[in-house]
Amino acid sequence: MNLSEKTDPTPPCEGKLFEDGTLIFERLLPGPLTRVWSYVADSDKRARWIMAGDMSCTGRQTMTFNHTALSGEIAPERFAMMREPVHFDVEVLEVSPPHRLVFTWPAHDDAPPEKTGIVTIELKAIGDRVLLRLSHRHPDAVRHLMLNHTGGWHTHLDTLESVLSGLRPRPFWSHFAHVEAAYQRALGKRDHNAIAVNVEKAFAAPAARVFAAWLDPALIQRFLMGPQVREEQVLNIDLDPVPGGAFSFKVARAGALIDHVGHYYEIEAPYLMSFSWGIAGESDPRDSRVTLRLTDTPHGCHLSLTHTMSVEWADYAGRTRDGWAFMLEKLVAVVT
Repeated sequence: MNLSEKTDPTPPCEGKLFEDGTLIFERLLPGPLTRVWSYVADSDKRARWIMAGDMSCTGRQTMTFNHTALSGEIAPERFAMMREPVHFDVEVLEVSPPHRLVFTWPAHDDAPPEKTGIVTIELKAIGDRVLLRLSHRHPDAVRHLMLNHTGGWHTHLDTLESVLSGLRPRPFWSHFAHVEAAYQRALGKRDHNAIAVNVEKAFAAPAARVFAAWLDPALIQRFLMGPQVREEQVLNIDLDPVPGGAFSFKVARAGALIDHVGHYYEIEAPYLMSFSWGIAGESDPRDSRVTLRLTDTPHGCHLSLTHTMSVEWADYAGRTRDGWAFMLEKLVAVVT
């Protein structure tokens, strides 16, 4: 099996709903980047999967939902008000073609700023495909509201994926009901399905040096794995350090073969890197994401590491945090 076959870079289509009410979706879409951006920014094309309205510049703009036009299916009684076009205002906060669009998402037409959510859509080229990341942060993270947002965004993104792939979108409301019910079953009594572990570290070394260490096989085995980190032997470190590229860090530990595998999603030296993280045959790397953000400081740089994972791993959050803190301490010695 070659390196690229060890893991699938396609993120799970399910949204990640965090305890603070933040909702994040990721989709790997058919490119190129400019085409996907046109379906985010252009009113007519955006109307084919969610809503019409001018988002070419910042400021207050009127959006139009026409759900019936998405697939031809008439809304059920629960959403009877959506059978006809619905208009609402948003504030477009940022337009950065072809990578980023940020706008407000009011709970209702007269919602004050403190009751207004923020939606961010980001696009990154991953080979010949495009990684779309949508985050929805809302100050009123009540269960029924976030469930509606989760099911809604999921269904709209499925529609976008169909449109970009040249497929006929599924009946919107039937699909939404199926998706919403699936989230309700998966969540049970919980109000979130993902957790985030955060670790911060200051370095007396430039960001470029710290960043490069994460992609250098010789240095990886001095702070991420190997006998200098724990009782294990490094067997092989193989990586393809480009967005969409895979990695495999294979070690022997206590008589067992352990292969840490994943894919790189973002490599923007020297300030941003993200990758999936799992163990071949034991855990799906797509359910676990590590993001590194570096900022310059007067004496070197600061690294912020965020590891998101399924809520099923909540009992291991403390151990995960301690593990990354230990490895970052090792990294200090490597780059200083």
